[in-house]
Amino acid sequence: MAKKRIVMAIGHKDMGTNLPEQKAAVARTAKIIADFIQEGWQVAIVHSNAPQVGMIHTAMNEFGKQHDGYSQAPMSVCSAMSQGYIGYDLQNGIRAELIKRGIYKPVSTVLTQVTVDPYDEAFYTPVKVIGRVMSKEEADAEEAKGIIKGDTEVNRMERDIEHRCMTLLLRQQPVASDLRFISAAMKVVTDVERIGDHAADIAEIVPHLAGVRKAGDPAVSKSIEMGRKAHKMLNDAMAAFAAEDEAAAKAVIEADDAVDYDFNSIKRMLAAEIAADPGKIDAALDVLMVIKYLERIGDHAVNVAEWVEFLHTGRYHHENMF
Repeated sequence: MAKKRIVMAIGHKDMGTNLPEQKAAVARTAKIIADFIQEGWQVAIVHSNAPQVGMIHTAMNEFGKQHDGYSQAPMSVCSAMSQGYIGYDLQNGIRAELIKRGIYKPVSTVLTQVTVDPYDEAFYTPVKVIGRVMSKEEADAEEAKGIIKGDTEVNRMERDIEHRCMTLLLRQQPVASDLRFISAAMKVVTDVERIGDHAADIAEIVPHLAGVRKAGDPAVSKSIEMGRKAHKMLNDAMAAFAAEDEAAAKAVIEADDAVDYDFNSIKRMLAAEIAADPGKIDAALDVLMVIKYLERIGDHAVNVAEWVEFLHTGRYHHENMF
């Protein structure tokens, strides 16, 4: 005889909005679930977790606000944490109810992960607020903290890749194209690490910049446009390196002219701003530092692209390397 199976969906109203409410709600829900199990059903439970995610997200973010070095918790992590403790309460509640009835069946909690369509129209019509609501300035500051923290991970990855490359050189003694690829990889990771440094430098400036430059500021708008170009150069350069695509690498090198043009254009804009009002020099210098870092990011993207040419020709900056 085939086993009877049922999937139960528990809405947020059946779970409560805080820990005491959830414990009481689980006790009631467990009795209903146990009824089905007692009748021979195999039961799988799915549940809502919006209030719990919001509670965790708010708590984690408040902690981050009060302690330097901590950034906001990603919503996906808060969702996983909520699944864990809701599952824990449900598992204990159901098991306790089954034992009361003399039923000794295993009860397990499984955390799941779902791929969501980023273009789902539901994202454009949200119906509830989950977690902490931040102003644009607070959001920018939190994002900046995450970028600064990410630079530490980039540094760690650079050391790891360099160690792997050195291990290959010493143990395998590669030649020809293999040797060129490993040599290029060691140079590329250095450029990427320095890009991480520049990103962290920009992130440190952003919170102050947000306080002295207004939305729609011409220099800031132009800098954002320049940043998008530098970002595209980096993405294209890394894609070219991964594919060993020399034509794509040459396109990256050519794109650097547009970034340099923006850099000089914004510099002139800032010089005119200071000449008109010397009191704005600090605000102008903040933007100047940002665009200087963006210009250097573009230069490092060019370096990566030139190492792609090296993979094919053995030449770097028109010089034979080996």
